[in-house]
Amino acid sequence: MVALAKDGEYLTTQNMSPAILAAAPRRAPNGGGFFPGGATLKDKVESLERQLVGEVLLRHRWNQSRAANELGLSRVGLANKIKRYDLGETA
Repeated sequence: MVALAKDGEYLTTQNMSPAILAAAPRRAPNGGGFFPGGATLKDKVESLERQLVGEVLLRHRWNQSRAANELGLSRVGLANKIKRYDLGETA
């Protein structure tokens, strides 16, 4: 990034390679919240769903009954999402 920046210019995402930008976690343009990645609407929805399920599981310390209740899912539905998104307590 430093090599690409002009003298006195602040380093921004414009100085990053496309590969680094693609791998970086995405945030909403206003600087807060999660901005789902993906090319299609389906990809974006899955990205957002994975993020939300993971956050709720962490908040409830992986108590799947409480997490499922908060998400409005059955325990089986939550278990299916955990498996689908390859979530684990260490993830």
